[in-house]
Amino acid sequence: MKSSGLPGANRAPRTVAPQEDLPLSRGSDGTEVSMPITLDLSTGNLSSGQWVCHICARGFVTGRRPWSVYACEDCWRLDQRIGRELGGERFLPLGIHSLLNGVGVPYTGGPLVRDASIDQVLAMLATHSELHAWRDQEVHRLADQCHIRGDEVDAEWWQELHPRSPVACGFAYQRLIEQNHPWLVALVPQLADASWLIDASQPTAADIKARQEREATAEAENERWRQARADDYRRYYEAQVRRSNR
Repeated sequence: MKSSGLPGANRAPRTVAPQEDLPLSRGSDGTEVSMPITLDLSTGNLSSGQWVCHICARGFVTGRRPWSVYACEDCWRLDQRIGRELGGERFLPLGIHSLLNGVGVPYTGGPLVRDASIDQVLAMLATHSELHAWRDQEVHRLADQCHIRGDEVDAEWWQELHPRSPVACGFAYQRLIEQNHPWLVALVPQLADASWLIDASQPTAADIKARQEREATAEAENERWRQARADDYRRYYEAQVRRSNR
C-alpha cells in the first residue's frame, strides 16, 4: 500500500465504518482481521467502498451505486435549502443516477421532448464533471493545509484533521457557488450570510422525513435492479438448457 509518509498513514488500523463493512484479510495465524481504511487523494474514494463528499471533502458518503449521492448529509441539506429558495427541490444534481435528479429520457413524447430531455442529461453530466473537479480541488486544498504528500492517508486521521460540520459545509458550498455559479448569489443573497448557511445545513423534521423517503426509494430501485438482473440470468440459463436439449 502506498503511504503519504506522515503519521496518519502509519497509525494502528481504526475504523470509520461498521465493522462488518470493512475489507478483511487473513493474519499470519489464519484469522480474519480488519484492514485499515485509507482515503485515495487522487480519486476521493475510500478503501471501504465509501467516497468523500464532493462539496466539502470532509464527510464520507455511503450508499449503493448508482442509487446514492455525491454529498454528505449537511451539504445535501444545504443544497435542498437553496433549491427551495429557487422554487425547486434542489440546485445541484447531487444524485449519481440521473433519475435521482429528476432527469431522464422518456420513451414517448416525440422528438422535441426527447431532445429537451437529452439536453437536460448532458447539462447534468457537465455539472457532475464540475463536481468531480471541485472535489479534487478541495481534497488537494485540505491536504496542502496539513502538508500531506502522497497518494493515500488514513481515513479517520483525515476526518480528525478536517472534521465535517455545518460551518465547514456552508463555507465549502459558498466557495463552490462563487467559483462555478456566481450568478446564483444575486438570486439567493443569503449565500453571503454565514449564519444562514450554517442554519440551512441543520436537519429539520422535513429533512429527516425526506432522507427516509430517499433511502426507501433508493432501496426499492436497487431491489428492482437486482430482480431484473436475476431475471436476465434466469432467462439466459433457461435458453441455454433449451438449446442443449435439442
